[in-house]
Amino acid sequence: MNNRRHGVLIGLAVSDALGAAGHRETFLKKLVFAHSDGDELALATRIAERTTWRDQTVEDLAKSLMPLHQSLARDEISERKMAQASGKWVVTV
Repeated sequence: MNNRRHGVLIGLAVSDALGAAGHRETFLKKLVFAHSDGDELALATRIAERTTWRDQTVEDLAKSLMPLHQSLARDEISERKMAQASGKWVVTV
């Protein structure tokens, strides 16, 4: 592959990534909504009940995870943990 073509491909990938960054938050919000059925705090509580983090109560931990889409973005929780807590292994966003 010649360098010019390679540079264009890298440029497109970076451009796509930057453009997608604005869509990431929207996607994560939709993902959380699909797992939580609109009750995000209840899902956060179920995640907290399955987690042993710090010396916090389940309620305090659940509140610290809110909003869940930001906890996902910061890698504090994973989609797997959300799926385990919601019991939904496949969701539509």
